[in-house]
Amino acid sequence: MLEGHKIVPVVVIKTLEDTIPTLRGLSEGGINIAEITFRTACAKDAIALGRNEFPNMVIGAGTILNVTQARQAVEAGALFIVSPGFDKETSDYLNEVDVPYIPGAVTPTEIMQILGIDETNIRDYLALDNVIAIGGSFMMKGDIAENSRRVLELIK
Repeated sequence: MLEGHKIVPVVVIKTLEDTIPTLRGLSEGGINIAEITFRTACAKDAIALGRNEFPNMVIGAGTILNVTQARQAVEAGALFIVSPGFDKETSDYLNEVDVPYIPGAVTPTEIMQILGIDETNIRDYLALDNVIAIGGSFMMKGDIAENSRRVLELIK
């Protein structure tokens, strides 16, 4: 499901009304995957709405900190889970329900090393053999569709 996607936008939906225009911008720009963060009160509903309105888009949940959030995200339809660190209980649950789990880092040093992915170094990360995709929110400011097109051109 994640194969073939070289970039995974980190999407913060502040109000439920932002969901459709935001995901439409990504889709129109050629990006059909999104990691909707669990940093806002409407994240669960945004995932459910996005999965309903954009059935061909791979929509996952990010910033998942514990198994309770993971369950909520999966119940809403999240197709993958991203977290800033590894949590065994979350991992066990996601294995049971067969949902991919992508912990972002496991040590403070790794977290510091992965900060700062943007258009200036995106190709460097993707050139690494052990990197299949990168995440970031840099395409989410301004014209999302145009930013998405530009980023896809960069990674061709």
